[in-house]
Amino acid sequence: MRMVIYRTRNFLSTAYLLLLGLFFVLVDFANSLNFVDSSTQISDLAPVIAQVQEIKTPENVAMPSFNDVATTYTAKQTLATSSFLTIAGKKIAIYNSVNGTNDDAGSRIAKYNNFYYGHNSANVLGSLSSLPIGATFSITENGQTKKYQIAKSETFEKIGANKLATLDNPSRDYSNAIYSASYKGKKYDIALMTCAGVSLGNGDATERYVVFAYEV
Repeated sequence: MRMVIYRTRNFLSTAYLLLLGLFFVLVDFANSLNFVDSSTQISDLAPVIAQVQEIKTPENVAMPSFNDVATTYTAKQTLATSSFLTIAGKKIAIYNSVNGTNDDAGSRIAKYNNFYYGHNSANVLGSLSSLPIGATFSITENGQTKKYQIAKSETFEKIGANKLATLDNPSRDYSNAIYSASYKGKKYDIALMTCAGVSLGNGDATERYVVFAYEV
């Protein structure tokens, strides 16, 4: 009898988790097809999930709360929809790099602390090198928009994996300073980098063009 009760508890727990997981998969799918308005908040879905949570479960079975699952879902959606760089008339999505400065950002901007980087393509940072000192751009993250002004620009030579040197001093590696938005002892608020020089294929090139900016 105890074995039957134990198996019943496990079955109901598993069923609950599967139903809750299926619900969020369906929401993502509906969003991708525009069946659900993009302005819908996860809190608006609470009544629906509450019905799922009414499934009777045995006592002493730990179940994840709606808030725990909703928080994870909301964080995922926020990162994908509300972080972007606005520069030279373009709005480019930003994501947090999980591989430091080694990510291929594709058609987006990768963020590593206060260092941002993206490809030198028309729809990403192809116009970065044409912006003069004093030009401004903005970054929106977590619902907050900050405006930045370019204070310094520099072209660096790629001298190895994640190693960058100035063209007039090819033996000194400035990469660690650049990745923390610093250059020659001066600290900036952010650094923004793209490829330059001769193309090496696969989105890579012989040089890097970096602008350093202050928040204004």
